[in-house]
Amino acid sequence: WFGHPPLPLPASMLPAAVLPACGGGGGDSTPPPPVVTVSSAPTLEADGRIVFAVALNEPWPKGVTRSYSTSDLGPTLAAKAIPGYARGGAACGTGIDYVSATNVALPIAAGASTGSITVVTCNDATFQANKKFTLTVNGGANPVVAAATIVNDEVGGLNDTGITTCVD
Repeated sequence: WFGHPPLPLPASMLPAAVLPACGGGGGDSTPPPPVVTVSSAPTLEADGRIVFAVALNEPWPKGVTRSYSTSDLGPTLAAKAIPGYARGGAACGTGIDYVSATNVALPIAAGASTGSITVVTCNDATFQANKKFTLTVNGGANPVVAAATIVNDEVGGLNDTGITTCVD
C-alpha cells in the first residue's frame, strides 16, 4: 500500500463540509404564516371613522392579503335597538351606527409588518350609550377578532355617563 496514490472515497463517505450543496434536506421550506394582531382605540362618534391597527409579528417577504368583516354584537339588532350595541348598515342613516364591511381585502405589502382598516362611523345628534361592534380578520391560521367602541359625544344621561335610568 505504501507508494501507491490514495484511492478516492465515495461521496457518501466524505465529511459533510466537503459535500457540495445539493438543495437542503427536503421537507417544506415554506415558513409558517405571520401572526396577525388587531387593535383599535375608542373613537368619538363625530370623528366619522374608527381606525384599526393591524400588525404582523414580522415582515412577510411575499406580502400578505387577509380579508376582514364587521359584525354587530347581537344577531337580533335588525329588529330592535339594544343600548350599547352598534348597528351596521350599507350606508349611514336612521338607526345605523357604522358602515358594514364584508370580506374586504386587506393587503400588506412585501416586507411590511403593519396595515390599517378604516370603518366609517355615523354621527347623529341623539344622546345614546356608547356602542360596540366587532371586526374579524380572516385568512390566517385562526380568525382575529377586535372590538370597537363608538363613544357617544352628545350631552345627556346621568352625569353624561350614558345611564338614563336609576335602579333602586
